[in-house]
Amino acid sequence: MGNKSWQNFILHYSCSGSRRPPSFAHTLWNCHDAVFNNIGKTNNNVEGWNRSFSSMLGSHHPNLWKLIEGLTKEQILNELKIEQILSKHPPPPSRKVYKDLALRLHNIVKDYDDYEPLDFLRAVAHNIDFNV
Repeated sequence: MGNKSWQNFILHYSCSGSRRPPSFAHTLWNCHDAVFNNIGKTNNNVEGWNRSFSSMLGSHHPNLWKLIEGLTKEQILNELKIEQILSKHPPPPSRKVYKDLALRLHNIVKDYDDYEPLDFLRAVAHNIDFNV
């Protein structure tokens, strides 16, 4: 992506130099509330489901009968999970590294008013690890 394109993507300036509204509203991609409500900020759970479903099917492009069989198995698993939730069965534990990260981000966001803007961004950036 060229430098001018990158500036338009990030800064949202029009050709005349005036600022234009962003392509997507900040409320759509802002993770502030997700940190406080312990809601996932990525689509990793969807990727995980897709991988497990493909593994269950044994193929990325199954025929119709394998797909119906896989959907039936998935329905049975979901009904089992619902019954476990209703019976107050504890969910599987999260990995410690993810719990620690969520707690650190929560504490940073909670103290947002105590930070200068760049210091806040720096604190969040220090807690991003792509090798987890």
